[in-house]
Amino acid sequence: LYRVQTGAFRNPRYAQDMVYQLGRQGYPAYIARQGDLYRVQTGAFENLDNAIKMERMLRGMGYSTLLIKEGAG
Repeated sequence: LYRVQTGAFRNPRYAQDMVYQLGRQGYPAYIARQGDLYRVQTGAFENLDNAIKMERMLRGMGYSTLLIKEGAG
């Protein structure tokens, strides 16, 4: 699966604020905690092309985006 990350914060409040903002814009998002980072992500795409489209759309809206492949590493 591919996911689009829009932020990574040490302060969970900032991550919660971004999740709320994305939700208000029609993009369901969630927080994926990794160590002391709270990563804000959206989507669960099986198709890379669809993930790229979402990533470009969110980047065009001003988000700093990163494509994540689940299980990569």
